Amino acid sequence: MRRLNAPLLPALTALALSCGGGAAGTGGSDADASKAELPPSEGVSLPDLGFESLGQPDGLAPGEGVTDVRADWGEWGKPCTSNADCQSGYCIEVEEGKSVCTITCAEECPKDWLCKGVETPPDWTFICVPPSKGICKPCSDEDPCLYKGDLCLAVGFSGTFCGSDCSQGQKCPAHYQCTDISDGNGNLLGSQCVPETGSCICTFELNGTKRDCSVQNDLGKCYGEETCNGPAGWTGCTAKTPMAEECDGLDQDCDGEADEGLEPSDCILQNDFGVCAGTKKCFGKEGWVCDAAEPQQESCDLADNDCDGGVDEDFADLEETCNGLDENCNGLVDEGYPDADDDKIGDCIDQDDDGDADPDETDCQPLDPAIHHGAAEACDGIDNNCDGKGDEGCSAVAWSLRQVHGTGAGAGVGGKWRASAVTTPASTVQSSGGGYRLRWGW
Repeated sequence: MRRLNAPLLPALTALALSCGGGAAGTGGSDADASKAELPPSEGVSLPDLGFESLGQPDGLAPGEGVTDVRADWGEWGKPCTSNADCQSGYCIEVEEGKSVCTITCAEECPKDWLCKGVETPPDWTFICVPPSKGICKPCSDEDPCLYKGDLCLAVGFSGTFCGSDCSQGQKCPAHYQCTDISDGNGNLLGSQCVPETGSCICTFELNGTKRDCSVQNDLGKCYGEETCNGPAGWTGCTAKTPMAEECDGLDQDCDGEADEGLEPSDCILQNDFGVCAGTKKCFGKEGWVCDAAEPQQESCDLADNDCDGGVDEDFADLEETCNGLDENCNGLVDEGYPDADDDKIGDCIDQDDDGDADPDETDCQPLDPAIHHGAAEACDGIDNNCDGKGDEGCSAVAWSLRQVHGTGAGAGVGGKWRASAVTTPASTVQSSGGGYRLRWGW
């Protein structure tokens, strides 16, 4: 038998620890006399008294009550709904919604039921009750233990509860043990049945099991799980403490949403080149992100790179050179320099000045768009297709000039002249290069 130094509630330390005969109002004719003084409807109804240790005898159908082989147990175990249903005047609840008649006793009770004293002022009456009933019932000065000899003990770390008197060798229910109880000075007060687990919260059925738990404050309510841990009771709740939402993709206040209520705000990015403004927004696991551009050295790109409100302001005074670049950032390239084909590319860097698709390095007339490789040859004394020949394929003809208006001593002077093709004379002179010369005269 263990010895337990347990604090007791002061009002209960003087209670007698025996339920045997000889006490006032116990057993036999004394019990009958006590019963006779109470109308049946005023008998004691014991709350929440269950049948854990009783069991159902063989041969008895469920719901027919409980019986014992001894005939003198009377109506013990007969179903009832009130004290008036029982000859003893005591109908006790043994399970939720189920009550049976019990009997008065001196020492002996049916099965493993215990003879326990209940206060029926001005005396005590002893009746048979299930062995585990009353054990671990929460108790206090204002709400003492129901049965005589049962002490209000600090069991575990979770409050004060009723033990069950075992000072006279009474048997403890399964998973309970009879333990010596001493006061704060080491004085033995008796023996009580207490849970083997050392806890009236984490009893044998619950010890080691888990249940839902929660932590709540003004910011929210978070849920978790806790374990029934012997004398410590329910411990280790895994629920986190609700906190104000942070920008991290997590649900700090346990409302099922992450990062809610976090409003965007103004922000800046600053470095040696300048200060750019933007908006800071929450992007979950990425945290707060500022969308401001990073200030950069001003470039000629029609953009405000340094966020000072000006565009390409560092280039306005630069002198333009013919290099294919817009040095002064006015949107024009090599303005003021020759551009034969008007393609906005200065001839100084243009690979095809006349724009005839024949590069300057192969074009025999790079500034004449009518003369280039692949052009049609004309009978005009010019090498139109840049093949090194002129007027190839043309017939020999003679040309004559005649004055059509005005007069003058010389050809083309003081008048207008017209060239006409005539029959080729025998004396026509072929020019070098394969063409023909036009003779002056008539």
